[in-house]
Amino acid sequence: MAEVLSDEVRKQRLIQLDEWGYDHNQEFKNNKLTEFLLLHWEDTKNLRATMDEFGRGSVFKHVLPSIGNYITEKNWPIIIKRLIEMSIPELDENNETETYYWLYEEKFRYLYRLLDERTVPYVLELVKIRKFYEYAGCIPTLPEEAITDIKNCLGPELIKMLKSMPYLPDAIFLIPFMKNLLKLFLQNNINMVYSIDKSGRILGYLFFSVISNLGLSKRAKFYFMNVMRTSKEVAVLYSEKQKKELIGKNVLLIDDYLDAGTTIVVAQELLVSLTGKNGKVVPAIFSVTTKFLEGMKLDISVGKWRGFAYHAVAHTLPSWYGKKEFAGVKGTEHGLVEVDEGSREIATAVRKAFSQYGKLIAEYLKENMGS
Repeated sequence: MAEVLSDEVRKQRLIQLDEWGYDHNQEFKNNKLTEFLLLHWEDTKNLRATMDEFGRGSVFKHVLPSIGNYITEKNWPIIIKRLIEMSIPELDENNETETYYWLYEEKFRYLYRLLDERTVPYVLELVKIRKFYEYAGCIPTLPEEAITDIKNCLGPELIKMLKSMPYLPDAIFLIPFMKNLLKLFLQNNINMVYSIDKSGRILGYLFFSVISNLGLSKRAKFYFMNVMRTSKEVAVLYSEKQKKELIGKNVLLIDDYLDAGTTIVVAQELLVSLTGKNGKVVPAIFSVTTKFLEGMKLDISVGKWRGFAYHAVAHTLPSWYGKKEFAGVKGTEHGLVEVDEGSREIATAVRKAFSQYGKLIAEYLKENMGS
């Protein structure tokens, strides 16, 4: 039987909620939240007791109102557990203790499109990934299809995987990007895939993992190429044999970041010159800067940016950009690349993680794209 609160008890509890930073007079999206907290008072008090003044203000002022519309009797036990866990200090990369209170501030609003009754507990796990908020600002601009893909993938396995890849805090955006690549791969009958070294290499590896897990790897050959930056940018293939292979081929060209756009143009021009009139080159880039999009007069307001520019899914500098150790290679003075022994350990870890990530993404795409 549901608890019936007297007017006096209700008044006292409302006063305490106000003291903890919760404004019960504000019009929240879910006007049942206040009643829910009043009726789950022991849990609410326990939450308050685990946090210092700053934490309480952040959680009660920002987080609870943000997720209140999706709190149910069914998911409340795990939600309260997650919120309390987030108040427990952990060691950061400098072995200093930190909590996640700073994550509770208004930036939490970036995550609203990922929230529903099922995903709330996983979003509360997601925010614990360090540096995630450097990239969370891309979430509001994603098209609805990309949001749906991320939400559908959110679960214990994905969260565990993302936590195991702290060096890629924006890895969640690779889900819709891999879907974009797969669409291009199938629609254009791609039979050669090139990734631009060096930081674009990990995207090529991840996509190869996705394609392999879908049983499609025999349809195409996967290569890497480079764009040297000398007095002018020059595209370089790593073997003369590839030039003959490219004749009449349909090529998917992958890069990770576009600012001025010269790198992708130079790479594309070389490949087009080799594929000839019977082939084609389809470029795709993970992230395209806001400045570039504005120059093209493309709309990146909430849910309206649909990757018009190179099928991108983000508009910030990728976390791995310029970090050649993730690719495990370094450039030579001749425009080629060679194994970087000093980064072998981290590059091996990235590939191992991406093999698992590629499998997870492939399983999702197989169920949702009829592959």
